[in-house]
Amino acid sequence: MRLPPSRQLYEFGPFRLDVGLSRLERAGTPIPVAPKAFDLLVLLARHPDRVLSKGELMEALWPNTFVEDANLTQHVYTLRKALGERHDGEPYIETVPRRGYRLNADVREVSGDSPAVLPRPDRSEPAVAFEGERKQATVLHLAVANAAPLVERLGPAGFDDVLARVADIAGAEVGRYEGILRKRQADEFVALFGARIVHEDDARRAVLAALAITMRLDELTAAAPPTETPRVRIGIDSGAVVVSRRADDRRVEYSAVGETMRVADLLQQMAEPGTILISDAARQAVEGYVRVEPAPVAAAATAAPAFRVVGLAPGASMRAPRPKRTLTEFVGRRTESRLLADAATLALDGNGQMVNVVGEPGMGKSRLVHEFTQATTADGSPMILEGRCVSYGSLVPYLPLTDLVRAYCDIEESATPDDVRHAIARAVRHTDLAADAAPWLLRLIASSTTRASKRSARRRSRHGPSTCCARSF
Repeated sequence: MRLPPSRQLYEFGPFRLDVGLSRLERAGTPIPVAPKAFDLLVLLARHPDRVLSKGELMEALWPNTFVEDANLTQHVYTLRKALGERHDGEPYIETVPRRGYRLNADVREVSGDSPAVLPRPDRSEPAVAFEGERKQATVLHLAVANAAPLVERLGPAGFDDVLARVADIAGAEVGRYEGILRKRQADEFVALFGARIVHEDDARRAVLAALAITMRLDELTAAAPPTETPRVRIGIDSGAVVVSRRADDRRVEYSAVGETMRVADLLQQMAEPGTILISDAARQAVEGYVRVEPAPVAAAATAAPAFRVVGLAPGASMRAPRPKRTLTEFVGRRTESRLLADAATLALDGNGQMVNVVGEPGMGKSRLVHEFTQATTADGSPMILEGRCVSYGSLVPYLPLTDLVRAYCDIEESATPDDVRHAIARAVRHTDLAADAAPWLLRLIASSTTRASKRSARRRSRHGPSTCCARSF
């Protein structure tokens, strides 16, 4: 879609949309968005009074081109991440079921450089404080350990620049895993995972963010003298907190209180510069995913064991392991089990199958898939490879498919490019794949090797699949 060259300005909430400069600002600060996502926002801003259907949007964005709906969905997701929420907690881009999308805001159109408001005056509202809610969350405390030496060497202005770099890095990595970063003191930050939306893997998200922050700060250290780079201490705890939020027309601010906040702060204070300490509760939540070692010094102050994060565990998967618990007798689900068994029979005969298991949380999707895999592999064959999508991997292209290919070819995350090529060539030789399959598989692996997926340090199971069991949520 080619937008008109004339300069047009649209304002809604704290945002300003400059069509001529292809620029989105929030309170004067530029917000980077992809060109197609920007065009989508312009379309929505030009028609704030009606719902734009998917077909209408896709025809405007990709005229005379066949494009899957997932592309539009991805750009809507990108815009929602960039815009955040309104003062009432609702997203700026509203999904109208079975109809399309609309911009959920009062839009002001400014013609050229004139400040005159044409339609839709903005109705700013006073800040609203919402009652606290008790949630299970993970708290990450981060502090600059060498703040005093940095101030002495760089001066207040130089130290402010260092803190700005730390804040940028921490904000990017915490935001990547859908956490919320708050500044507690001049040289301390607090990140909340589970404050806005509770995830079952908030503890793992916090650890991944902490590891990414330390890695990026290490890169700064390598590029500058050690006396001019920040060294941080990080403490992480998981548990109950009371989360409150205060909203106005510009932002939604979250705060939390509780024992979990205190423990994370204590762990941060006792951590060595450049290290990450986690509580026993956080360790249990990430068990099998990270390598830790006891930190006896911290245990005395926190009245519970504490552990230093060494790194990701060998063989750790990006997905959560299935819970280890005693299963009750499997009753019912005969129709669903028969459908899965019939699909498996067709797949084993060479007719590929895909089954979507859809249902509300707690209805037994995981148990049904578990029973199916147990019954299918009772005689030792076939081998079943299982992979899952993760919410914080949504921007990695073909992530579930790449998961399967890496597992099938037995490719570790730390493998070198030569190792990857040899593994794929070996897998192609030992299967009935076409000879030219290797270059395409290499392209698929390369498409998912982004910075985010590298830092997730995913490693795959070592099964060789004859049947692929896909689970859809």
